[in-house]
Amino acid sequence: MQFVRDEYGLQWLDRIQTHHLAAYAEEMLTLKVGDRIEVSNSLWEWVQEDDPCQREWIRCRVISVSVTCDSAASVPAIDRCHTTCTIRFENGSEYEIQGIYEWNRYNWRWSRAN
Repeated sequence: MQFVRDEYGLQWLDRIQTHHLAAYAEEMLTLKVGDRIEVSNSLWEWVQEDDPCQREWIRCRVISVSVTCDSAASVPAIDRCHTTCTIRFENGSEYEIQGIYEWNRYNWRWSRAN
């Protein structure tokens, strides 16, 4: 929430309603092979807001998306499945992002340029 407040302001945040969140959740679940996204360097570097190493956004393309589920009874139902996404950077290197929707949503966004 702090990121949203800092990025868009408190007045914008106060206007958010339930249907906005529903639309965001629906959009979030449409990531597919071939999509262009930008990922943050905080996926592989320690980045803090007041640190010399600043957050950067790097363009890439989604090359695979898969869902993994754990059926063990000891794992809470909400944590049983997570989505893994493999991306390819423009230099050809690849990176796997586990929990792309579940716990790494903050570290990627739709590409602003096509």
